[in-house]
Parts: sequence; C-alpha cells; structure tokens
Amino acid sequence: MDVAVAEHAEFNINFEAKLKMKNQKRAGNITRDMLGKRLFAYFNHWRLETEHYNTTMKTKVADKLIRLMVGKLGQAFKRWKDKGRRKQNQIKKKMMMEMTEQKEAFESEQME
Repeated sequence: MDVAVAEHAEFNINFEAKLKMKNQKRAGNITRDMLGKRLFAYFNHWRLETEHYNTTMKTKVADKLIRLMVGKLGQAFKRWKDKGRRKQNQIKKKMMMEMTEQKEAFESEQME
C-alpha cells in the first residue's frame, strides 16, 4: 500500500471523527438551547399566568366578594331594622285597637 494513500485514509478517518464529534456537539448545544428556551418559556408563561391570576383575584374577584358581602350585610341590617319597626308598629296598632275598644266600651256605657 502506498504511504500517501494510507496517510490520506487516516486523515479522512480523523477528519470524519472530528466532524462527527463537532456535529454531535453542535446538535447537543442546539438541543440544550432548545430545551432551555422551552423550559424558560414554560416557567415564564406560568409566572405571567400566576401574576395575572393574582391580579385578578386581588382586584376583580376580591372587590366583587367585598361588594357582595357588604350588600348582604346591608340587607341583613335593613331586615333587622325593619323587624324592629314592624314590631313597634304592631305594638302601636295593638295599643290603638285596645284604646278603640276602651273608647267604644266607654261610649256604650255612657249610652246606657
């Protein structure tokens, strides 16, 4: 075998091995970068979703809940006050009926 051909064959084998190693390293770097970017995008997406969720919960939903509870408390207070007024009105009506009955009884006594 010719020395030049043997050296050229060895050069080709070494060159192919280096090229293969370089391509594998480049593919590994591409995969690493892709996974890194996807992982970053995933965590960034959920960080933004969490911020949006927190903003929504702290402003819109919390405000609606507070308004709802204030409304319910206001209604309960109003019913409580109305119940007291109704009771007072019932007492007044009962007194008026008793006074009317007494007046009628007095007038019927006077007539006799």
